[in-house]
Formats: sequence, C-alpha cells, structure tokens
Amino acid sequence: MWDKLNIKQRFAVLLGGMVGVLWLVWSFSLSNTLDRYQRYQSQQEQIRQYQEMKVQLMTQKNQVEQHLAALNQPEGEAISDFQERILFRLTQELENRKARIAEFPQLHEEENKQLHVKTQHFVLEGNYFDLLEVLNQLENGPYVGSIASVHFYKKKNKRLKRVQLFMKVYVQEIA
Repeated sequence: MWDKLNIKQRFAVLLGGMVGVLWLVWSFSLSNTLDRYQRYQSQQEQIRQYQEMKVQLMTQKNQVEQHLAALNQPEGEAISDFQERILFRLTQELENRKARIAEFPQLHEEENKQLHVKTQHFVLEGNYFDLLEVLNQLENGPYVGSIASVHFYKKKNKRLKRVQLFMKVYVQEIA
C-alpha cells in the first residue's frame, strides 16, 4: 500500500499520523500535567492566605488574652510590662511552695515582618511537684504569655552535697 502512494500522499499520511500522536500525547499526559499544576498553584495560594490568617488570629488571640489577664488582675492596676507580669505571677505562685527563682535574665525581643515576639526565660529550683504546680498555674491561671518550652534538669551542688532539680521555662508573647 505504501508503495502505491506518491510523495504528496505519503507526506499527508505522515503528517496525519504525527497529528494523531500529538493528540494522544496531549490527552494522556500533558493535559493532566497542566491541570495538576493549576491545582497546585491554587493550593499554594490558599496555604499563603491561611498562614496570613493564622498570624492575624494569633495577634488577636494574644490581645484578647492580655485583656482578660488585665481584667483578672487582683490589684487595681494591670501590669503592662511583660517581664513584670511574669515576675509578679511567679512571686505569687512561689509564696507557699518550696521553690525559688534561680535565674531571671533579660528579656529577648525579636521583630519579624509582621510579628513582635518577646521571649522571657527563667529557671526555678525546687522539688518536682512544686515546680509542676507552678507550671500548671502559669499555664491555666491568668494569662502571662504562651509557654513555649519547659526543660527539667538536675545539678549536683557540691557545697550542699545534694542534687538539685531545676526547671527552665520559656514564655513568649506574640504581638
């Protein structure tokens, strides 16, 4: 059959075959790839929007928690400074417990594009149950900040010849 066709007819058959093959390739692979790429782009846009909403909600949540903490403050005036609020709450919680503040270093502040993050860490020393009670009251009592990390460790005090338990707590405020 191929031998009976002239050059123009052979070219037309080959061209028609190539168009058919291109149509098959398009229908089986390329159209699916483009559809998936468009779906990927729309999902990336949704993720970006959700992240922006998350940042806005976190700042609103912190503002509401600060407002609630100001309303729950036992004294007449609310303490506005982050460090002072933490120190006030710690001294309240440690009054009747066998625990003490071992370290209370300076506040660490970091500012990103839209967030202002204040991080305060402190170290408490005492027995395990008292430290857990203080941690529970900091978490569930009036708002002082979000507890980002807690680390328990022990040190041997050679002067007192005993092992002491310490709890390092990181508290953050995101505004």
